[in-house]
Amino acid sequence: MIALHFNVDAQCLPVFAPNTFYCFIDGVKIGDIDNQNLGKDPFLSYADFSNLTTDLVLGSTQTIEIGIGSFHEVAVYIDYNQDNIYDASERVVFHPTSWADWDSKLNFQFTVPSSALTGSTNMRVIVVEDGFPIEPCYFED
Repeated sequence: MIALHFNVDAQCLPVFAPNTFYCFIDGVKIGDIDNQNLGKDPFLSYADFSNLTTDLVLGSTQTIEIGIGSFHEVAVYIDYNQDNIYDASERVVFHPTSWADWDSKLNFQFTVPSSALTGSTNMRVIVVEDGFPIEPCYFED
């Protein structure tokens, strides 16, 4: 079993310039984590929710719900090998831009690898404006 949480100890903190297209995360729900109505703040580029945790069973199929404010790309990375680097192979969700997603709650399924290390594991949820790289460590100024 892995204990999944949002954590700032990863290799980088992403930095995005304030935007005007209402690109924000308005909620994340997975397992015991139900962090809704995060505030529709287009000027917040990163938030630490390391106090929130849930357990995921190795080999299990999980559903994550992500609330978004506009038609933007969504990605979720989970650091299954616990090396504090979000590798491309650890991206469990990618959802491209869609007008149908405006101010929506989107549900995605993924399977926790049986090879994932047990214990405390980091997760990063990302929403970016269309046309920007959807990388866990992207820096925009």
